Amino acid sequence: MEKREVRGLRWARALSARPACVPVGRPRGIKALGVRYERELAKELREAKRGVWFEFEDSKGHGFCQVDFLMAWGPKPPRPLVIEVKHTWTREAREELEGLYLPVVWLASGREPIGVVICKRLTPDAPQVAHDLESAALSAAPLHWIGKGPLLRRGAKSPLVGEAHACVG
Repeated sequence: MEKREVRGLRWARALSARPACVPVGRPRGIKALGVRYERELAKELREAKRGVWFEFEDSKGHGFCQVDFLMAWGPKPPRPLVIEVKHTWTREAREELEGLYLPVVWLASGREPIGVVICKRLTPDAPQVAHDLESAALSAAPLHWIGKGPLLRRGAKSPLVGEAHACVG
């Protein structure tokens, strides 16, 4: 299945729930591993809002997308931090983040978002990775988190600000 990349984005808005027209699937195999990993990550990212849906229209027509995690990041006014979660590193994750999620969240929130890919398993073609969320957000490097340990640097003040819903209007 080809992932959508937005072109000529006209409008975008956050939704309060999954659109009725989008079916609920039951992940199997590697997708199920990814969902379990996402649940582990959700326990660490308590400040983040998980599974936020967006509606948008671009030159290809009407569409929906769902970000894995959305949270406020940085000093006031905070920027939206969009997190894409993958069990195994793929270049396509970054492409989807940059080609779909970041433009949609930017238009919906009115603020330039930061995008981070978090993965559990690295592959030989993975770029240099960050080992904490702050470094990943500052460098746009993927974050390698094996499912244990803190996501923030030890002793670092959390750069999280407010609640996730404060990022989108």
